Amino acid sequence: MNPTSETHPSFEILDTLPSMIFVVNPDFTIQTANKKFLSELSPQFNQPITPSDVIGHNLFDLIQNETFRSQLVDTIKQINQTQKEVKFEHPVNNDSTRTWGWTISPQINETDKHLEGLVFHGADITQKKEKEKKLAESAIIDPLTGLYNRRFYEDYLSKLSDGHYSVGQIIFDADGLKSINDTYGHDKGDQLLLNIAKILKTSFRPTDITARMGDKGDEFQVLMYGENLTENVIEERLTQLNQNILEHNQINRQSPPVSVSFGYSFIPRENFSHDNRPENWESIKKAQLEADQNMYLQKKSHKHKNETYIGGAGI
Repeated sequence: MNPTSETHPSFEILDTLPSMIFVVNPDFTIQTANKKFLSELSPQFNQPITPSDVIGHNLFDLIQNETFRSQLVDTIKQINQTQKEVKFEHPVNNDSTRTWGWTISPQINETDKHLEGLVFHGADITQKKEKEKKLAESAIIDPLTGLYNRRFYEDYLSKLSDGHYSVGQIIFDADGLKSINDTYGHDKGDQLLLNIAKILKTSFRPTDITARMGDKGDEFQVLMYGENLTENVIEERLTQLNQNILEHNQINRQSPPVSVSFGYSFIPRENFSHDNRPENWESIKKAQLEADQNMYLQKKSHKHKNETYIGGAGI
């Protein structure tokens, strides 16, 4: 008789666990399984599954998910070679909203070291994965605007020092943010930053990197790159940005108008050295500084004219 929680009291503890646990013989026939495994298996067959439905049956006859079946085959091959425990993750029935974390532990005969069986342990790690995702995003995402932050921008920018792409950098500064904060309150100032972020995202290409440079600042940067990127492409995106800002301000007349100053720089691909990353990085950082200087020239022009519009300068 195969051991189950119904026949052996020592197995009753398995049924109290929130994880799936089952044991298979070397030929993959199931030796024992707890209630959690049976309950998770039931939806595949559209009926309740009992111990008699699985005990003595081949594991692979019960797995309908081909992706999971393939992953198990590869994992078991690895265990046979190493005789060591293996861990992996897999969506629950291809449901991307839930994830199981699996641990497969070999039972090794101490005398002749042959494989006597495998112990499977599956736990729902959905919440753990969500926390990990949020933690990872918090490291690269600005919490207010949802744009990338300075850390991500600078890391991504450094990768372009390989010289394979032309690089354009555009630096923006929100005009009048301090005045809006002082006059209307910081909620209005935050809304202005959100509006700018939204307009920037819709004005540039999906492949462009849009970032807020500091969680308390009013500076944004857009990184454009590509083998075929030209200065004309950058200027076309800036023209689109100008149009988007004008349309936004016309529609939202009751809110403080969006106005940004900007400056940009452009390095064509042929200006990079393909075997000197330090030299390329120095050129990229120099171009970033020049874009910043151009932005401040435009910012100064805005203050002198006391107007609300966007404008910029390029190098």
